[in-house]
Amino acid sequence: MNRLEAEVTGIEGVKGLTLLELRCGGVPLRLLALSLPEGIGEGSRLALGIKATRLALASAPCEGLSLENRLPVKITSVRKGQIVALVGLDFAGASLEALLPRTSFERTGLEEGEEGFVLFGASDLAILEVLP
Repeated sequence: MNRLEAEVTGIEGVKGLTLLELRCGGVPLRLLALSLPEGIGEGSRLALGIKATRLALASAPCEGLSLENRLPVKITSVRKGQIVALVGLDFAGASLEALLPRTSFERTGLEEGEEGFVLFGASDLAILEVLP
């Protein structure tokens, strides 16, 4: 599980759904949750998790997608297997991994040492813990 730390900058809730506005490494993120741990409010610091299989990778910024979360990353490693590629990424000092079909990764044209973007949806993020 990939781990990121973020600060809550806004909260909107209606009928059991909550949309958190977050800031992570200077980048805005959104998280859609069915329930929230006690004590979360604006200014709260959170540890967030996202599975390696939920990350999409792009070689350039993408517009017009429903995947609204976009992080600029540097590719730190690439391990290609017959079916999948495990791609090591750096975002603002945080190490992440993306597990993609090998052909999907190759389609990006990205190589180790290059910069790209990780994309994921608001419902792909999970709150791991509320930080002090």
